[in-house]
Amino acid sequence: MRRVMRLCLVITCLSGSGLVSAGPSDPGDALLDRLENGCRKLGEPPPKSMTAVQTLKELDGDGRPKSVTTVLKSVAFRDSARVDSVLNAVEEKDGKSIDVTQEWIKKTAKERTEQEKSRKEKQKNTGRKEGSYSMDSEDLFVFRKEIRGYYRFFWVKDTVIGGRSYRRFRASPKVPSEGRFFAEYVMSGDSATVLSARLKPGKFPKMVKHMDMSLRFTIDSEGRYFMDYFAMRFNASLIVKKIRMEITESYKDVRY
Repeated sequence: MRRVMRLCLVITCLSGSGLVSAGPSDPGDALLDRLENGCRKLGEPPPKSMTAVQTLKELDGDGRPKSVTTVLKSVAFRDSARVDSVLNAVEEKDGKSIDVTQEWIKKTAKERTEQEKSRKEKQKNTGRKEGSYSMDSEDLFVFRKEIRGYYRFFWVKDTVIGGRSYRRFRASPKVPSEGRFFAEYVMSGDSATVLSARLKPGKFPKMVKHMDMSLRFTIDSEGRYFMDYFAMRFNASLIVKKIRMEITESYKDVRY
């Protein structure tokens, strides 16, 4: 379940607004090519380190928090691989604060071992089976030329952020599957850069009733493009219990 929670990207059920009345109904290959080129710059070069604040909320059936765990982590990058070190972790439950730092240090060490094993396995397998579920960053940008043909793209009503209007488009898989996402992207008009994304799988993985993700990206004063916020909500039914979680992670003190 930790693997699903990570980042792990993401992304709400895409409800909503009408098509843009003027101009073409879809972004077109030329613009999608520009967006793809821009997204190749994401996390390049990787920062030397940064601080991550992760919040995990376990929810009841009405969506109210039963417990909230806040984890402060120092993040370093080695050969482009992320390495987390837990600095502090506190769980709030039943009106009490519990220090769970040592528990999270052990969890993170186990996760690091699993990630290293996964990386080695991925090096042996240059591709992945069509339709398989993946949360790799490249799979979050479904307008990549390699997989673009599996989707339909269309503009929706512009969104306003901080008093400024931004263009917005959606992608819908022609054949929904675990490996294909329903997605919505907000982009800057001047640089054709993705500023945020919302996604949900075309089909949910086994035992997962709902999962959606939200991601936010930024460009710093030096022109470096990176993700500064991630959120995921999911509802899973295991054999012995139901799990409803909301996970967010924000990043600060990014150092190059």
